[in-house]
Amino acid sequence: MDRATVCHPHLTLDSVNPLTALVETILPLYAEDARDIVLRILELAKAAGEEVPIEDGFALYGELVDIRRVYAEVLPKVPFPFPIEAALAEFVWRWIRETESSINDWVDQAIKQDQFRVRTDNPQQIPTEEQRHSVSVMDIFSSFNQIIDRVVQLNWDDDLQYAKFMTALAKVVGAGIARYCETVEQRFTKEMDRLSPEQEAAASQTKQEKWLQLAKDTWNNKDKIEPFQFFPESFVKLNNIDFAAHQLDKLEHEVNVDACAAVIQSHALPVAQRQKKTNNYVFTIKIVEAEDLKACDMNGSSDPYVVLGDEYQKRLAKTRIVYRNLNPRWDESVDIITQGPLNIIATVWDWDAMGDHDCVGRASLKLDPSHFGDFLPREYWLDLDSQGRILLRVSMEGERDDIQFYFGKAFRTLKRTERDMTRIITDKLSAYIHHCLSRRTLRNLTSKGITISTVSNYFNRNRPPQTTQAPSEAEITNALKPLFAYFDDNFAIMNQTLTSTAMVMVMTRLWKEVLVTVEGLLVPPLSDKPSAQRQLNQQELDIVFKWLQYLFDFFHAVDDETGEANGVPLGVLRSPKYFDITTLNFFYFESTDALIRTSERMASATAARQQSQRNRLSAPAALASPAFGGAAGLMGGLPSTRRSKSIMLSRNLGTMKKAKEEKWKEAQADPNDDMILRILRMRPEAERYLKDRSRQRERLAANAAADIIVKQSLMAGGGRMTSNLPRR
Repeated sequence: MDRATVCHPHLTLDSVNPLTALVETILPLYAEDARDIVLRILELAKAAGEEVPIEDGFALYGELVDIRRVYAEVLPKVPFPFPIEAALAEFVWRWIRETESSINDWVDQAIKQDQFRVRTDNPQQIPTEEQRHSVSVMDIFSSFNQIIDRVVQLNWDDDLQYAKFMTALAKVVGAGIARYCETVEQRFTKEMDRLSPEQEAAASQTKQEKWLQLAKDTWNNKDKIEPFQFFPESFVKLNNIDFAAHQLDKLEHEVNVDACAAVIQSHALPVAQRQKKTNNYVFTIKIVEAEDLKACDMNGSSDPYVVLGDEYQKRLAKTRIVYRNLNPRWDESVDIITQGPLNIIATVWDWDAMGDHDCVGRASLKLDPSHFGDFLPREYWLDLDSQGRILLRVSMEGERDDIQFYFGKAFRTLKRTERDMTRIITDKLSAYIHHCLSRRTLRNLTSKGITISTVSNYFNRNRPPQTTQAPSEAEITNALKPLFAYFDDNFAIMNQTLTSTAMVMVMTRLWKEVLVTVEGLLVPPLSDKPSAQRQLNQQELDIVFKWLQYLFDFFHAVDDETGEANGVPLGVLRSPKYFDITTLNFFYFESTDALIRTSERMASATAARQQSQRNRLSAPAALASPAFGGAAGLMGGLPSTRRSKSIMLSRNLGTMKKAKEEKWKEAQADPNDDMILRILRMRPEAERYLKDRSRQRERLAANAAADIIVKQSLMAGGGRMTSNLPRR
C-alpha cells in the first residue's frame, strides 16, 4: 500500500480530476490578474491625460462578463474577484455624456433634412395614416431607440447602475424632444403668422389711407373675413408631434420606467439625510393669453399688451401688441431670478396711436420657491381687477433626477406643443365663427318680417296690429350655411393631410370656440358689475339653441347610411361648458328674486362641500375658478396639492387620459352659480346682490388659500414637497 493511500484512504486515482483542479487553481488567478491589468491600464491612461476609447471599454466589458459566466459555472460557490461593473461604469457614463452633448445636433440635422411632406410615392395619392408624418420625427426616435438599445445590449449586471443609466438617458431623450418641439413650433408659427395678400396691401397703406378705408368699410357695413390658406407642411408638423407622443409612450413601456424608479427608490437615503441646497431661483414665466378683456376703444375692442413688473415697480418684461382683440394670445416668456419669494404684477394695457395708453386691468401673483420644491410647472388663471382674466404659465428651474419625472416632462412638452399648435390653427378659423354666430346675424334673422308696409301699418290705427312672423326652420338653418361651407372647405384641406387623431383634436378645439361664442351670445362674462348686454327674448333664445343643436350634429358627423360617428366623440361634445349652456334654458327667464334664491342655495352647498373636502383630505381640493376680480381672482391662481397639471400625472398617454376623465367628473359633480350670476348681470335690480356675492367669494377664496399655504408648509417639512411617485 503506497503513502497516498495510507494518508488518504478515501481517495482513489479515479476520484481526482486534474483538469478541474487546474481550473480551480488557475481561473481565480486569471481573474485577479485581469482585474490588476484593467485597473493598471485605466490608471496609466488617467495619468497620461488620455482616455481609453469607449468602444474598447464596451468590448472589454463583454469579454469579462463571458469569463465571469464561465467562472460562475465552474466555481459556483466562489465569488468572482473582480467587480467589473464598478470598474467599467465610467465608460457608460462617458458615452451618455457624449450622447447628451450631441443630441441637439442630431435633432437639428433631422429637421434640416426634412421637407415636412406626407410620405406618398405619388403626389396625387391619398396618404394613409402611417404616411402622414414626415421623416424627421422617425429619425429622432430611431436615434433614441438606438441609444437605449446600446445600453440594454451590454446586459449590465448591476440593477442600481442600470437604473441610473436609464434615468440619465431619459433626460437625454427629454432634451431631444424639447429641442424638436421648440424648433418645429417656431417654424410652424412662422408659417401661420404670415400675412395674406390683402393684409400685405393694407400694411403698405399710409395712415390717411387706412382711415379712409376704415370709414368706407364702416359705411358699407363691410366685415369681410378672408379665409386663411393653410400650408400642408404645417399640418404635417402637427402630425409629427402627435406621432412623437405615441412613440414616447411606446418607449416608456419598453424601458420599464416604473421598475427602474423602484430600484433607485429602494437604495435612496432617507429624506432627513439628504443634503439641502440653497441657490438662486430662476422662474420662467410664460404670458400665454387673456380672455374677456375690457373694451377700451370706440370700435368695441382693444389693442392689448402686457407689462410684467415686480413689487418694487421695476419693469421685467413687455409683450407684443395684439390688435383689435379681447381674447389675445401672446405666448411670450421671461426669466426672473430671485433668492426668495417675490410678488409680480401683470398689467394689461390698451395701445393707442395717440395719447396715453389705457389700463385694461391688473393682477398679481406671488412667486414662492417653497411652492415649487418639486420643480413642476403650474398654470395660473388670474382674474383682472376690471374684468376678464390672464393665463400665466410658471416653472422654476431645476430638475428631479428621476426617470418618471423626465418621461413625464417630455410628455408634457409634447402635449403642450400639440395644444399650442392646434390653438394657432383654430385661431385662424375662429374669426369667422364669431362673424356668423353674432347678435347682428341674430338681429337680421329676427327682423326679416319688418318692412316699410309693416311700419306704416303700425301707425295706421284703422288696421289690426300684425305680429312679426318668426323665422322658419329653413331660414334658421340657412343663416348657418356660410359657416358650414367655411368649415367644409377648411376641413377638406385638413383631411388631406392631418391624421384622424389630429383632425379630431382640431375639431374639438373648434367646438370649444363655438361653445364660447354661443355662451357670449346668451350671457355676459362674470363680473360684480351690471352689464349693458341685453337679454335675449324667447324667440332669439330658441334660435340660438337651434344653432347649437345644428352645430352639435355637424361636429358629431354621423353617417346617414351607416350611423357611424366620424367626428368629435359625444363625450367631448357634451363637455361641462356644454351642460352649463344647456342649463341656461332653465333659468334664463326666471324672476330676479328666484335667481338670487337659487344662487344662494348653490353657494351654500358649494361652501359646505369645500369645507367637507378640506376636513377629509390631507391636502386641500382645487379651488373653483373665481369669477370676480380682486382677492378672489388672485387666490384663484394658487395651485392645488392634487396638482392636476403635474408631470407625474402626465407620464404617458394612459395616465393623461385618466387625469382628463377625473377632471371631467369633478366638473360635472361640482355645479356652481356662475351662469346664474351672469344672467343677473343683465338685471339692473341685481346690482347689490352681485357686489355682496363677489365679497363672499373673495372671503371664501382667501380662507381656502390660507388653508393651502398652511397645509403645504406642514407637508413640505421645511420647503420640500412630499413625493407623489406612482408605484406598481
